[in-house]
Amino acid sequence: MHIRANSASTIYVMTNSIVYYNGPTHQFSGSTIYTNQVSHTCATRFTDCHVEGTNNITAAPGFVDWTARDYRLRASSPCVNAGANLDWMSGALDLDGNRRINWNRVDLGAYEHQVRGAALLIR
Repeated sequence: MHIRANSASTIYVMTNSIVYYNGPTHQFSGSTIYTNQVSHTCATRFTDCHVEGTNNITAAPGFVDWTARDYRLRASSPCVNAGANLDWMSGALDLDGNRRINWNRVDLGAYEHQVRGAALLIR
């Protein structure tokens, strides 16, 4: 993926996304991508350009098994609960049919991490 702003009128919006493991030449590059247009995004690197935004992550996303195309997030992923809740997400579902917002904050990417197993509460 190559995101390039070719003119002053070009505006890109990317939120709650993961752009990772796309190859050695795939990165954000080119002209300015305007303030707060790339936010809450996990990407390999931001080089050779001026990318502004908030809460972007460059660490590996922590997929369960990206080589097998399992893009669900592990519990240790930095993308879990790292997104920005948007109005349309209330009642929305992820690609597995689970609630898009789990634990009060959306995850980055297409799948919301699901806690599996039982919890024990001791008082």
